[in-house]
Parts: sequence; C-alpha cells; structure tokens
Amino acid sequence: MYTVAGNTAVSVNWLKDAQQIPLGVFAATEDDEVTLTFTGLGALRSPRLYDAELNTETMLSEGYQLTVKGSSHGRYFLRSLGGALTGLTPTTTDPELTVYSVRPGELIVSSNATLQSVQVFTADGRRLSPVVQSQSNCVWRLSGVDKGVVLIKATAGNRQQVVRKAMVK
Repeated sequence: MYTVAGNTAVSVNWLKDAQQIPLGVFAATEDDEVTLTFTGLGALRSPRLYDAELNTETMLSEGYQLTVKGSSHGRYFLRSLGGALTGLTPTTTDPELTVYSVRPGELIVSSNATLQSVQVFTADGRRLSPVVQSQSNCVWRLSGVDKGVVLIKATAGNRQQVVRKAMVK
C-alpha cells in the first residue's frame, strides 16, 4: 500500500515479511503516459522492479525512471529483501501470495514463487471458472469473476498450497 500526495507516492507501507508489492498506475486514457521516478531506495535491501509481462527483474537505483503508457495493473511489482534499517533477516517457508481486484470482475494473483495453479471459489464453496487473461511464472490475471468475497487456492513454489480471501470489485 502506498500513500499519494498530488502526483507523488510519498511512502510505501511495507510489511516486514512482504517481499513483493504490486505497483499499479491509473490513467484517464490508454494514450496517457505516466513516468515513475524511484527515490528513497536506501531504506530497502536489494530493491528490484519485476515486470510480469516480460518476466524480467531490474535492479532499482536512486532516481530510476519508468514510463508507463495507460493504466497498468498486475504487470509491475516492487521486490525487496525487506527493510535495510531494521536488522531483521526475513525468513519464509511459504510462498508469498498477493490477491487483489482493481477493475470490476478481475482478480490479479501474484506470488514470489512460480504459480502452478489458481482456483477461485465463492464464499459458499462453489468453484468458479474465471478466464485466465494472461499469466507469467508469478502473476495470473483472471477475468469474469463475480463481485463479492471469493477464496483463492493457489499452488506455488514446491507444490505448497496457499489460500487467500479477496473482495472482487
């Protein structure tokens, strides 16, 4: 989660154990361009920008700029090994799984490990069959999901199953 002041994201609220957070951009039209400038990276260990569409990672340096055309959700993610100043060494055995809904009827499921499968269920246990619009190793974009609360069951990493709850817009 980040805080916006005018046209500037003034802070990124980073959870201690979160190693990947989604980076989305809203634009009025698909022709609008937004240039993102990354600053204050000294607070993170090994900050990187992951591009799920190209399946690439770019090491971030102070002042690095990225120009995005149109709205973008589910493509870019900030990755880090955690805060540099805390002295904590993050350890995890489960793959980190993030699920969110930005557009009506759409879910984006991302993981810091390779996703093998993603299933979506209604709150009463009925399995939905969303359309997989696009997928990379670590990000799946699903459309045709009914509005409301859903459960997501994903298999990632070394066949570890992770379950998350999400609200679809």
